[in-house]
Amino acid sequence: MARNRMIKDSYFEDETIGTLSIVARFLYIGLWTLSDDVGNVRTHPAYIRAHLFPYDDLTLADVVGMVDELVHADRIRPYMVEGEQYATIPRFLAHQHISRPSKWRNPPPLTEHSRSTHGALIDQKKRKETETETKRNVSDESSPTPLPAEIQSLCAHLADAIVDNGSKRPTIGKGWHDAARLLVDKDRRPIDEAHQLIDWATSHEFWAANILSMPKFRAKYDQLRLQRQNGNAF
Repeated sequence: MARNRMIKDSYFEDETIGTLSIVARFLYIGLWTLSDDVGNVRTHPAYIRAHLFPYDDLTLADVVGMVDELVHADRIRPYMVEGEQYATIPRFLAHQHISRPSKWRNPPPLTEHSRSTHGALIDQKKRKETETETKRNVSDESSPTPLPAEIQSLCAHLADAIVDNGSKRPTIGKGWHDAARLLVDKDRRPIDEAHQLIDWATSHEFWAANILSMPKFRAKYDQLRLQRQNGNAF
């Protein structure tokens, strides 16, 4: 049921309101009358059209466009609860003086961190599933042993050498760490030899342009080592 709301004269002088289309300005006022006494309102396009534009030849797409205008102007902040579309009006209580507020007619918005970059919120059920999956992934990823200093040093050495050759600094991620670990732990390459081979490869005319990651360095390790021993011969 619609409510009586107050419109201040400053509304029409607001610069942000002035950037909205005339129908979006009308919609904004209309949403005040449809909202509960804390500023939460249903925003399904069909619901809005039926209550605010019953005599107008507007499509649902037209209504969605007006809603988007209000979202981009931060006049409403959309969210979803159990598949239903709602929005909170952030400035509602600053401009509406409710003497006897009624109970919330609409569910409140979820926490801010679950809001998408476009303002829409994740459905509560999907949000719970996402949070559960995230916790599981964090738990799985937090269990490995700390990265040994020698592995960090080896990765940093290669990355620095690549930068010294004028290339963009590579991202040292899991792939780099795994390759360095395998090089040392599985392949049993001496760490000092690996550092020396990095210096040689990154100063070599051919290999400097081809050894641009730790996985590639590991894959070509024997070829690099033999070439270095044989005096750079291909």
